[in-house]
Amino acid sequence: MSWTQMTGGESVLQSKEYFRFLIILNCCCCLVANGVDSLQTLKQIVGDANECKEFIPQLGQRIKLKAKLDGINLEHNQSQIINSEENNEEISEEPGANKVFVLDVDNQPMPVAPNIQNVQFLLMDDDLSLQNKPCSDLSIASTSTTTLVEPANGINEVILNFNISQLLDATSMGRAVKALYKAKKTLSSKCQSYLVEIIVQHFINAVPFRRLTNEDFRKISKLIVEEFPNELPQVYFTSPIRKRNSRDQKTGIARGKLVDKYRNRLTFLRDSGILLSSRSSLEVNDDTTDASENFDYNGDHDEIITWLKNNQEPWSDVVSKWNATYEYRQRLYMRHENLQEILAVFPIIQNPLGHRLIDIDFEKRFPSHNLLYNNFETVFNKLLELKKKSLNQSDSLIVDIIKSNTINNDSRHYLMLMLLPALLPTKTYNKKGKNSWYPTSTEIISGIVIQVKIPGDIPNIIDEKRKKLVKYGLPLLPFVIIEGASYTDINQIYVSYDSIMYRVVSVLKAVDICFQLMHTLNLKYPYECEHVWMFIQLGIYNLKTVYDKIPNILDIVNKIKSSD
Repeated sequence: MSWTQMTGGESVLQSKEYFRFLIILNCCCCLVANGVDSLQTLKQIVGDANECKEFIPQLGQRIKLKAKLDGINLEHNQSQIINSEENNEEISEEPGANKVFVLDVDNQPMPVAPNIQNVQFLLMDDDLSLQNKPCSDLSIASTSTTTLVEPANGINEVILNFNISQLLDATSMGRAVKALYKAKKTLSSKCQSYLVEIIVQHFINAVPFRRLTNEDFRKISKLIVEEFPNELPQVYFTSPIRKRNSRDQKTGIARGKLVDKYRNRLTFLRDSGILLSSRSSLEVNDDTTDASENFDYNGDHDEIITWLKNNQEPWSDVVSKWNATYEYRQRLYMRHENLQEILAVFPIIQNPLGHRLIDIDFEKRFPSHNLLYNNFETVFNKLLELKKKSLNQSDSLIVDIIKSNTINNDSRHYLMLMLLPALLPTKTYNKKGKNSWYPTSTEIISGIVIQVKIPGDIPNIIDEKRKKLVKYGLPLLPFVIIEGASYTDINQIYVSYDSIMYRVVSVLKAVDICFQLMHTLNLKYPYECEHVWMFIQLGIYNLKTVYDKIPNILDIVNKIKSSD
């Protein structure tokens, strides 16, 4: 029976694609001569590296052949029904509406190629070998990526023709996601996970396979928001951070639920051998030099800076001269100097009232964002309302204490801080290697606030914390110290950062100073509690920066604001 008779004149694959595949299969005439006349037999040959090398000596041809077989096997195993692309008809749900034929790849005879010399010419636009082609801009640092990529500039054609509504309507899970959104006007974390899984599978199973780029993810995220207006595009895709915009002078990879899911699925396929892979460390283009890198010392400030180094009063003069050196100081901070180098120029920061100067700089840099005192309890209660069902029994007891009238404001705010990690989505920790660290709930809380019973314990606590962080190659950053026998018996409240120690009047003031120090001095958030500080920043201070790259936090903040 001929191929045309088997399919009724219609092919499951494009005729050109199938013909090209047949040519690859026949690139060595010795296959046919040795009785390798079916795809099933050919797959066994390809599965044996030594035999495959004997029959197909050229490495490039072996790579191409394996890739084509993997692609057809994946399609066949998933029983993917593909209608002829020549008539562009949509598959109807009504029986018999379209004639669809499924190719049994295991039993097809392998015809002899009419002109084997044309193999290289026919495959020029489908070359799977490694060449000097332009790379897409998706930053997946230290992540293996498939060699089955066909690089292209801009958004690929598959993205331009992508219809998210039709894709969701075509699956039961997709229809369920749409129905739940229609009923609740929001997508839960579970629905978001189902949504990105459906989308990722759609593009991974596309034939031919093409790796998605940052621009592709940006477009898909916008389409998601068009379909689900209350969603936030940054939940699904956030651009990689350029080195010059990074607080630690390191390039950050693209993040988001869509990107993370896609990256994880590619890793799974690569590990299983379905996709060929190569090591890649594609980074964001960072040729532009930041102005702070060309920092020049301005001699006009010499006299003022000298005065600030040697005087701590009258305080009105301190404030006046501090304001006069603001621009100079910001450029100094942006050079990523360590704290001791900054203190060598501005030792006044260590003054017991130094936090007032930090407050001045914060207000200048982020006007109208000093919102902690007005927003803290309101935002916490909204978060509690959204996530209280996820709390365990001991956390629920803390909630009861918070809501009671038996404790003062400092005790209440301290307990609220302790409860935040339990209410927020879990952070994904990417630190790998021998010194990898996956902080516990207690360690997350300790990154923000630590309680000691007596003042004499404070130096030991700071020293222990510093030694632990050094073990993981991490810096000691600002945190709150509460001195007292228990949460109901708070004697003193401090902010500690390296050699700086401020005694403050309230728990919220301590949190405020920590936050202001990190933003004024251009510091990263502590590794173990980064997501908690990100929530405080976005949800309470209502402050957005280029560093906001934790999708789960962006999502929960969006849900809180949508509940207003």
